[in-house]
Amino acid sequence: DMHYEYLGHMSDLHSLKMLEHKCHPDLVLQTDPDPTSKETVELIDFCRSHHIGYAFLPPVFADVPHQLLVSHLGLVPMLQFQPTPLDGWGRVFKRIFDLIGSTLLIILLSPVLIVIAVAVLIESGRPVFYTSRRIGEHGRSDVHVLKFRSMIKDADKKKRDLVSENLRQDGPLFKMKDDPRVTKVGRILRRFDLDELPQLLNVFLGEMSLVGPRPHLPEEVSKYTSFQRRVFAVKPGMTGLAQISGRSNLKFEEEVRLDLKYVEEWSLRMDLWVLWRTVWVVLSKEGG
Repeated sequence: DMHYEYLGHMSDLHSLKMLEHKCHPDLVLQTDPDPTSKETVELIDFCRSHHIGYAFLPPVFADVPHQLLVSHLGLVPMLQFQPTPLDGWGRVFKRIFDLIGSTLLIILLSPVLIVIAVAVLIESGRPVFYTSRRIGEHGRSDVHVLKFRSMIKDADKKKRDLVSENLRQDGPLFKMKDDPRVTKVGRILRRFDLDELPQLLNVFLGEMSLVGPRPHLPEEVSKYTSFQRRVFAVKPGMTGLAQISGRSNLKFEEEVRLDLKYVEEWSLRMDLWVLWRTVWVVLSKEGG
């Protein structure tokens, strides 16, 4: 980070010229500029001719993520907004990481997957799997997330009768303590998040990632603000920052903030850290 000594506030170019005669400033920072105004053009020309650095704070970027790239359209300088570091090669690296990771985990966990499938089948019959339509990357609505069925059949139809028991009144999400729809096997699966293991197939098929924002239900998304919809810049994940940060106790706004933090600051190192933390959280139930 650069550090400067503050020399004062200049209200016009004449004041800056007077200051330049007394001491040569290194940088002029213009706040709330009008890039089309004559005064701004004159200020930039003055800085160039006197070897003074020029910077500005455009108010339009006050509420956007910080990934801004300087590029050129012909000879015209341009600020380009990058929604996520996953654009470009980052997306390629993450897909390779997901493909290798999901393949290895499916092979290594296949005995566990078989045992769980048999347990669900014995207790409550078919279907063994539960599919839920979720909103995916770029707002796609054709992502069908797989889970081992942990609830009784027709659980979705009975959800309407339990709305008054929702613990998440701060947002559109539904969360209930001691949900009567959950089966005995389902409680064990949910205790260790084993019901979500079939999502490894979603990751393998490219519909989800190992790490990412929580998969969102269409009825939840219909209540989201435009700010909250930024999470759709990337694929939903099996786990994420919200899941390892006390998901059950987080307010909806905090969960969205963590998901957006992941979208805006993604790196492979972050993915590895989240996966490692997920194992710890699942085994200790520290924050799941």
